[in-house]
Formats: sequence, C-alpha cells, structure tokens
Amino acid sequence: MNALSPEITQAALEPGEALLWSGRPQPLRQARTKAGHALFGAAFIVLITMTPCPTVVDAVPVLSRLAAAYDPRHLSMYGVLLLAAYSLLLPGMAYYRALRTLYLVTDRRIVTVRQGKLLASLAFEAMHPPLLDLKTDGSGDIILLPMEKQVPADERSPQYWIGVRESRRVHDLIQTRIFQKRERIDENTDRYLTLLMQGRKPMGDLTAPDDGSLR
Repeated sequence: MNALSPEITQAALEPGEALLWSGRPQPLRQARTKAGHALFGAAFIVLITMTPCPTVVDAVPVLSRLAAAYDPRHLSMYGVLLLAAYSLLLPGMAYYRALRTLYLVTDRRIVTVRQGKLLASLAFEAMHPPLLDLKTDGSGDIILLPMEKQVPADERSPQYWIGVRESRRVHDLIQTRIFQKRERIDENTDRYLTLLMQGRKPMGDLTAPDDGSLR
C-alpha cells in the first residue's frame, strides 16, 4: 500500500474506513488515450490552412472541392478550427489530470480523488466483478461496473481506471472484496430467515438482534 497523502485524508476516507491500496494512474497512458483526438485535430488544421498548388487542384477535382469546402475565409470554419486546436491540447490535459488523480481501494469501496476532491466512489456490494485489460508491462486498465439496481440512474456509467501500475493485484483485491461482501450478505440473509422462522425477528426487520446474531 502506498503512503497516505493529504488528498486521502481531506476528501476520501470516511470515519472508520480502512485504506487497502492507493496509487496514481500512469500519465503517459492517460495522454495516449487522447492521441487520436490530437492527430485528427492536427490533420484538420493542416487541411483547412494549406494552400494547394493550383496545378494539382486543377488536375485533381476532388482536391478542388475540398479546398473550396474548407476555405478558412468562411466564418463557420473558424469555430471548427478552434475545436481542432483544442483537441491538440487534450493529451497534455490528460497528462496533467493524471498527475493529480488518485485511485483508492478501501475496505468498503473504490474511490477516485483529484486535487483533494472526491470524483467518484462505488461500494463493493453495488459492483459487478471488475474487468481487466492487462498490458505486457504489468500495468492495465480496470473497468468498474455498477449494478443498475443498486445505484441511482445517474451513477450507472462504468468507471475506468486507466493506467493502473499494479493492475492485476488491484483487480484481484477489488474482486476479492466484492465476493467477501456478497458472502457476508448471504450469511446475514440466512441468519435473518432462521430468526424469522424462530419468531425472534418480525417480517421486514433487517436490523441486528440484541444478541448480535447478525453481526
């Protein structure tokens, strides 16, 4: 487990919550996820700013039509040009965000923190087993899938942990905690049904009895 940082103590851990693992994503891996956007933006800028050779344009009608369609003198193209220029910044922005992002696994949930602020969290009992895209260097991407019936509608999108250095270890840790939570829930359910049949628990009362049988 990595050493604690101010980001954890300020935003992530709840009272009584234990940290099992913490780590930062690989900045270059995060930046590469935006490389395609940057290449598209660069190609688009070259296309709309170049001045084709008249001889080539005359010889190739397709180039003539492209040059006319992407004429930067058209005001509508300036907005598209700005978007293309913005796309060139995306890899650098992703790299910067990765340096300030922290992934956490606690005894209760997974947490994503950035610059001391909580971005997302998901309890183990509300998760499907995670998916792992393992890379040759041992790093990888972990996809965290919420259970639709366990979380609000606006929190059902998968969470992506990109560029996790100890991806296999982290994946197995999360998966183990999920299975442990499910086993505990199943045990508590069995005990509750037993107490219900014995008349020691009323229907619908899921709280622990005084003797601690469900704890």
